[in-house]
Amino acid sequence: MKVRWASCRSKSGRAVSLIFAPPFANAFAAASTAACTESSTSAVAAVVSTAIFNFFTPGLGLRWQDSNLVNYYYGVSPAEVAPGRPAYSPGSSTNPYVSFGISTDISEHWQFRGNIQYLRFGGAIHDSPIVDRSGSATIFIGFLYNPRDR
Repeated sequence: MKVRWASCRSKSGRAVSLIFAPPFANAFAAASTAACTESSTSAVAAVVSTAIFNFFTPGLGLRWQDSNLVNYYYGVSPAEVAPGRPAYSPGSSTNPYVSFGISTDISEHWQFRGNIQYLRFGGAIHDSPIVDRSGSATIFIGFLYNPRDR
């Protein structure tokens, strides 16, 4: 099993992503990193993904977010309390997700990349009074230009 990781760091936060790939598969090379924020945070994602026919990439994973990150986005401080929105101080959260990506050459220099992902919120996020959904869908569409000949 191959393990790849990537991390990003901001002034006061850090996020880490891990990809676990079986040795017989062509793993999606880029590890997607969780967003670094201005608060003291950390997050970890574990992903199982494999390329099929070198352009389809299904994935299954878990993304762990520490309590600082979850509280920053989904917590409600006593100063923010309002009718129907009680104070809420969440702990860390583990969020499972599924994804499906595509990457294919368009021409000698251009490549198309797309990804769709559904992340199901863990209990600490789902229980927040400011969250009204059980998860979040994300769509990414992009083009990559490589000026060098292949």
